[in-house]
Amino acid sequence: MNFPFELRTDTELDCVGFGTNAVDFLIRVPEYPAYDSKVELTEYVRAAGGEVATTMAGLSRLGLSTVYVGRFGR
Repeated sequence: MNFPFELRTDTELDCVGFGTNAVDFLIRVPEYPAYDSKVELTEYVRAAGGEVATTMAGLSRLGLSTVYVGRFGR
């Protein structure tokens, strides 16, 4: 199989994740809003995300050796 990048051969990996990137929008509100109401935001954060990227980060924090293969930009 041909890849547009060099595969690592210097380390053994537990998991390789292939996927798309995303941006997560994390919003905090002071309480769960009632139906058809408005609440003021207390915090708004944009963070890197995506299912595979987030899973690889979580597995890495659990001690597994992981690598993520994806692309940002054009």
